[in-house]
Amino acid sequence: MPIAKPDVLEIECNWQTGFQFRPGFRGALGYLLEWNGCGGLNLAKELTLFSPTVGDFGPKAQCIGLIERLAMNGASGPLDFTVYVGRVTAANVLNHFAKPLENLRLKLAWAIIDFDEAGDTWFEAAKLKSPASAEALMDTEKGRP
Repeated sequence: MPIAKPDVLEIECNWQTGFQFRPGFRGALGYLLEWNGCGGLNLAKELTLFSPTVGDFGPKAQCIGLIERLAMNGASGPLDFTVYVGRVTAANVLNHFAKPLENLRLKLAWAIIDFDEAGDTWFEAAKLKSPASAEALMDTEKGRP
């Protein structure tokens, strides 16, 4: 059976489990690995979390935050995601976006891993391979991100 929308990517991740990963969990886990730009907003990887080992990822992941949802409509975007971050990062983001943005360019990277029940193995569901980070423009509506 053909996929209804082959150019649409939508992945829901279990961000709560990402904070307290335990062996035996089966599901998608998403990690925001890099965010630099938007006029100087460079987010630090302040979280070190246990994760499944997949390729060169894990068993510990250093990341900015945990992804709840990642969606991309078509090969050229737009990319939409929801990420949970620590308090310091959240405060930095809110403070930075309280001012008008002069530069909308940013670089970001993420990794989403999932479990294949049929193959009984973890796999990379969505990860940038080459280049290791994506260059993008922040979308705005009436000047707000």
